This record gives sequence, C-alpha cells and structure tokens, in this order.
Amino acid sequence: MTETAPAQGPLEPMAVSDLEGPERSSTSLQYMARRERGLWDAGHLTTLFSVTDQAARRTNINRAVMDLWKQTDPSLRQASDLPALTDGQKRDLFSLLFSVLEETHSKTGDTIRLFWEGLLGETTPGRTYLSIVTAQGREFLTEWIGKLERERTTGLSPGFFRGVRVYLGEQGNSLDAAAPALHGLLEDLDSFVRANVGRRWAYLLSRESPRGGWKKAIQILSETELQFPGALAPFLSTMLNADKRASQPGGVFAKSREDLVDVLCRRQVPETEHPPFELLETFLARHVAGNSELLRRLLQAGFGRSVLIALQGFGSKDTRHEFFPELARDPDERIARDACMESIRDGIPLPENAQERGLAKRFEGPGIVVTVIRHDAGGQAYDWLYAVLSPVDTTMWSLEAAWRAVDAMLPPGVRGDEQRIHQFPRGPEVTFGLNWPDRDEYEYIEIKGIGVLDIWDPEKCIRSLLG
Repeated sequence: MTETAPAQGPLEPMAVSDLEGPERSSTSLQYMARRERGLWDAGHLTTLFSVTDQAARRTNINRAVMDLWKQTDPSLRQASDLPALTDGQKRDLFSLLFSVLEETHSKTGDTIRLFWEGLLGETTPGRTYLSIVTAQGREFLTEWIGKLERERTTGLSPGFFRGVRVYLGEQGNSLDAAAPALHGLLEDLDSFVRANVGRRWAYLLSRESPRGGWKKAIQILSETELQFPGALAPFLSTMLNADKRASQPGGVFAKSREDLVDVLCRRQVPETEHPPFELLETFLARHVAGNSELLRRLLQAGFGRSVLIALQGFGSKDTRHEFFPELARDPDERIARDACMESIRDGIPLPENAQERGLAKRFEGPGIVVTVIRHDAGGQAYDWLYAVLSPVDTTMWSLEAAWRAVDAMLPPGVRGDEQRIHQFPRGPEVTFGLNWPDRDEYEYIEIKGIGVLDIWDPEKCIRSLLG
C-alpha cells in the first residue's frame, strides 16, 4: 500500500520516489517535500537512511538524492511549470540532506560513503544527480566535505577526503590546470584517490580534445598501474561513456585491449575495490568476453572470478561452452559452484567430481532431471539452494506442468502463499527458462531457495516430485 502526502504549497518535487521501508518489505513508502516549508521531512528521511539492510539504505539514499536533483534543476522545474528555487532555498535543501546524512552516519557508519558512491556511480560526463559540475553545486558540496574533514567525527579516512576533493575538481577545471596535480596523485598511497584521479582525468579529456589525448593518457596510466593500481579502470570506463567510437573497430580502446590485458597480467600489486569503481580485471574481462585468447590469458593469470562474471553477462555461446567446464573444476569452491550453475543452465555436463566436492547433486526420475547446488554468498546476508529442473530429451514444460513441479519442489507452506512475479514473500525465486515466442513452453525451471533453508527439505521434495 502506498501513502501519498497531500499537496499544500509551491515547492512540490517533480517526482515522488518509492523508498525501501525498514524491513525491506514489498510495501514501499513514499515521501514528499513539505511544500509549506520548502523542505523534506527530516524525520522520515532519517528513518529511511537508518534501515538495517545496507542495500535498502543505499537505494533510499540514491532515490532521495535523485529527487533533490529534480527539485534543484532549473530546466526540470520549468518543464513542470514550477518556479525556480532561490539560492537560499537550494542551500536549505542541500543542508537538510547533509544533516540527515551526518546524523544517520553516526549510527550506521556508512551513509556518507553510500552517498558519495551514488554520485561516483553516475558516469556520464557533465551529469550527476546533483549537477555538481555547476559552480553552485561544487560550492555546497565542497563546503560540506571541508566541514566533515575538519571535525574528524565520521571515521572516514584521510584518503576518502582526498579522493572526494579530486572528484570535486580541487585541482582545476581544465586539463592544463589540473594535469600536474593529477599526475602527482597517480602515486598517492590511497587507491581511492587514484581511482578518482582516473575518473577526473577522463572527464576533463572528454570536455576538451579526447581523440588527441586518450592514447597518451592510457600509456601513462598503464605505466603507473603496475605499481600503483586503481586509476586505469575508472579512466577507461569514463572514456567509453564519453566517446563511443573508442570501443568500435579501429578505436583507441579496441586497439589497446591486448596491451591492457598484458598490463593486468604483469601488475605487481593487487587492486583494492572501491565501489562503484570497477576493478580492472572485471572491466577488461567484460570487454573481451567474446575473445577466447584474451580470456585464456586472464584465466591463466588467476582472474577466474572475473572471467566467470564476464561470461555470465557477456559471453558468447562458444566462450561459455569453452570455459564453464574448466571453471566448474576451479579449486575455489565459489567459482566452481557458480560455474556449475551456469553449466546446468546451458546444458553443459558437470565435472565428474562435482558431487564428491559437495558442489552439486543430481537426481533422475521418469522424464525429469533435478540438479541442486548449495551456494554460499561469501559471508553476505544469505545463501540459497539452487535447483534446476530439466525435462528429459527434448520435451518442454507446459506452464501448467511447470507450476505443478514448482508446487512439489517448493510447497506453498515453505515459500509463502502469495506470488509476486515469480518471487515469493519469504524470499524464494522461481524462473521459467527459454520460453518459445508466443508459446507457454519452457526448457527448464530454476529455483533459488533464498530465505527458506531452515524450513525447506529439498531432497524430500525431490523424492515427492520424482515419485
């Protein structure tokens, strides 16, 4: 059920955002600006920014920031027939957000960082939620980050503040002005700073003369990447967002892929991950997912996890069939389990020792095969038992037969009675795979037993299903 506050004044936001509630349930809460005051409800924002689940906090912060951007952007207000805000009204809105972030950060320890990750994740040059490329936006944010750094009450590292100042353009707003300082920061001891240098460098290049500068910058960053990793991937990501020609045949990135893989394989220092910046190994694997030779080099250099992730999202049928059997035998059980899941989905036989290693179990019955895999999320909030039900030979599941199988494998008493687009109240998810166009027929059924492992006995259900 959705609650909407009544409209009472001139400062209505352009859009009302759904935010995640304290229990992250399917019921979304909404908030609106209190237009008679021109401000949000600070208490409601505080509640939403303090929810227990970090993913829900992140979602709430990002959506609140998006609403603030919509309220303060003159063109969006004009399009909605709303008057432009005065500088004082804008400052009030920013100040309210900043104060709520500070208050909730003292409880959660991460809301300020999540706020900056949201801004950093907006990669389109010249556009962020808060339009901080404008002088006024930079002024508000620079003042606030300076205040936090002086007070030293957030527990955030000095490197965090140095990185944020790079993002805000402290070194200058042209490449000529900023280049000397950015060059020096490439060897900063904090990799978060280096990541922001890469992003900032590409942003400035994208506004000036990208085609004349990409190649030289890649050479410089490749040299420093060997000993001081972290800047190259954010640079490349921003470059590709700014200049689509760079990745096309003959473009600077397309020509550099082999050299970049070589840099990664020769790198002497491991890279530290700073969301939302992508690791170089993940970035490159994603962009060479159709190239068996380069994927092989990454795999031999020990980047199996990144190769797996790339193949999951971007691999061709040929590369998936080439590498999943090998990844399913990886000594790292998490890589092997995920590769087994992908193999089952693609109809690739599992390794002979998959059951001995505890990776998978296979059950066969009349006209059906059920394969189950215990999956752990590496210490995250949940794990699940992943099951794939496949009909024997070329038989397809009808929709009615598919739901009968689901009811046997995941009874309503386990999953919860109410269904919401193949996800059930207690957490389990069901997917019907590879349906034919205009026909309710499916090649396999996937079940993720999220949230019900303490009350679900899948092997008992399988015996019931197979008769």
